[in-house]
Amino acid sequence: GVQFLKSRQIQHVGLLADLFHMNIEEADMAASIMASGDLVIHVHFADSNRRPVGNGHSDFREVAKVLKEINYMGYVSAEAFAWPNSEAAATQTIQSFNQYFKQ
Repeated sequence: GVQFLKSRQIQHVGLLADLFHMNIEEADMAASIMASGDLVIHVHFADSNRRPVGNGHSDFREVAKVLKEINYMGYVSAEAFAWPNSEAAATQTIQSFNQYFKQ
C-alpha cells in the first residue's frame, strides 16, 4: 500500500491499519506501521481472534509505542465480536484503549 500511494502521489487517501488482518499477514505489525508512517489514517483495534484486545494472543505494546512515535493522531476504532456479550466486550475494549493510549 505504501509504495502504491507514494508512486502515484495520491492525495487524501491513506492506509487502514487493521490489526486483526495485520496479525495474520505481517511478520511484525509495529514495523509495518512504522514503515507506513503518516500514511496510516485509521486503526482497527482487535485481537488475533477478533475478540476485544486481551482475549487473543497479539501483543499490542509495540504497536501502541510505534503509533506514538509516528505521532499518529487519527482514529482508533474497536473491531471486535461481542464476546462473551456486548457489555463485556465494550468494557474490555475501553480498558484496552486506556491501557495502550491514555498517557
